[in-house]
Amino acid sequence: MTSPKGGGGRCLECERLRVELEVLREENRILRSEVKALQEENCILKQRLDSLESSAVCGGWYKPSIKPSSERKKPGRNRGHAGSGRRRPEHVDKVFNVVAGECPHCNTPLTEPFEFRSRFVWDVPPPSLVHVTEYRLHRYWCPTCRKNVDASCDLLPRFRLGMGVWSWAYVMHHQLNVSFDKIVWWMREVWGLPVSKGALTQGLSSLAGHLKSVYDGMVLDVRSSPYSHVDETGCRVDGVNQWTWVFRTHDAILYHTIDSRGSWVPEGVLGEDYKGVVVSDDYAVYSPLECRKQACWVHLIRKARELTEKKKTHPEHKRLYRSLQRIYHDVKEYHKRYKRKPPPPEERNRHYQRFERRLKRLINREYETEDARRIGERIRRRLPEYLTCIHYPEVPPHNNPGEQALRVPVGHRKTSSLRSDESARTHDILNTLLQTQLQETSNPIQAAHQILQQINHTKLN
Repeated sequence: MTSPKGGGGRCLECERLRVELEVLREENRILRSEVKALQEENCILKQRLDSLESSAVCGGWYKPSIKPSSERKKPGRNRGHAGSGRRRPEHVDKVFNVVAGECPHCNTPLTEPFEFRSRFVWDVPPPSLVHVTEYRLHRYWCPTCRKNVDASCDLLPRFRLGMGVWSWAYVMHHQLNVSFDKIVWWMREVWGLPVSKGALTQGLSSLAGHLKSVYDGMVLDVRSSPYSHVDETGCRVDGVNQWTWVFRTHDAILYHTIDSRGSWVPEGVLGEDYKGVVVSDDYAVYSPLECRKQACWVHLIRKARELTEKKKTHPEHKRLYRSLQRIYHDVKEYHKRYKRKPPPPEERNRHYQRFERRLKRLINREYETEDARRIGERIRRRLPEYLTCIHYPEVPPHNNPGEQALRVPVGHRKTSSLRSDESARTHDILNTLLQTQLQETSNPIQAAHQILQQINHTKLN
């Protein structure tokens, strides 16, 4: 017969074992949760690795933007190479002789200097105040016309402000996207020129009216161009949604704001009998155009990349993306090689057929997912348009110039708004002339001055 003391000991032992078992179970649960978290983190890291590997044409790797401190190059040129710095100025505007009467360390009086060390400093003087010029226009009697005539000079018609003021206002608002309120503050506080916001807006609108004929001439130049990049972006005019279209050729950048995104807009600008090539994205509005078209490869590659990042688990998305990248890479290399010296038509036809066979093999595959089949159908519908650049080497295989030209209205949209259709026309004319002139002149102030000089000057009143 077991004694009560012994029975109580076994109960205590069982309780201890039960407590240890509960502790082990809790530790096991914690370890399982940690393993699960590590597995999820490993899966995320693998997906990021696949995304980085698939971003390069041949499955390469991103070059890190910041190197480790141990691998960073020391500033300056390598040992043994001549140093490089700002060159000595060709002319010096002012010379200051800096002398010392005593030693700056021990205050010992100093005698005459035995040499000097030159230190050149480049600086910009503060803005000068406004200069007011009086033009005395002498008046004469013309016996033939039987009326009084005035001597003419190089002045803007009916403007009290000079060419320099309007060039700065032109560039600050249409190139730097500075609001009229800040331009007024700058002219009043820095230049000391009393001017109002209404005077600037009405003045630029009047300048645009004088330059309307130049704008219309650029429309005719775009219609006669061998190719044109076309793109559009949204904008707000007096609180109503409208669209700013851009037509970019080799020599001109044309902006056109209108309350429509239909196909009749490019038809109206380019003309129904346009003989050139339209380079655009896959937006359906360009399909009705009765002209040759070049589809943008960058938009197609971007769609395939988005599909790869969206559904990373399916391998056929990555294969489709890499195949398109390789074909696009070869098309770019062909275009780069033969852009300046195009090959004969027979050789171009041979290259065209080679790229066409590669695209057909790609779209005739049996894809498992609906998204991959949709991209294949997208290529099938516009397959000849992706290879137009083979027959026309001057036409690029992408629409990057058109998208770059849209940065101007997009940047202006973030800082300012258009209050009326007249202000929209003003922006179209002035942005068109300025961006076109900047393709030849890198200085925007000089470009604006050259544009304003095209105005037919009349009598100064």
